Amino acid sequence: MEALCLYKPDNDIPVDEESGYANWDCAGSLDMTAFIDAMRYIRDHEGQFPPTLDSKEDQNELGQSGVPDHVVQVIHEEVVTQNLAKRGETDLLLCFVDGFRLYSEPDVIKELEVRLLVRAPYEKLKARREARIGYVTIDGNSCHFVD
Repeated sequence: MEALCLYKPDNDIPVDEESGYANWDCAGSLDMTAFIDAMRYIRDHEGQFPPTLDSKEDQNELGQSGVPDHVVQVIHEEVVTQNLAKRGETDLLLCFVDGFRLYSEPDVIKELEVRLLVRAPYEKLKARREARIGYVTIDGNSCHFVD
């Protein structure tokens, strides 16, 4: 069985014209068809990831989110209790899809039943990004950011 990869292989990642480095932060770095297939599998199999999913995300050091527990509770209350449950959906399965690149793809947007946009100050996002060591790519290589 072939592995399901959401990112393209290292040699297929678009190169940033200005820096000359691979641009992992553009929509062209993702295999959107594979991503949509994975979302559908998760929905159809009660939240289970596809058995062939080959992800390196667990190897990326992201640190603590810094989101206080009370904020998570408020969001839970607003999104789940007041929105979904109000529509009569009491047996809920939530799958959070994170990533700004995903909203550039209309076929991905069609798969999302509830869409949330979380805003944050540029300085905070830049500081979090700079604190990361980098990412482990699908080919197992380490890449670093160049802004």
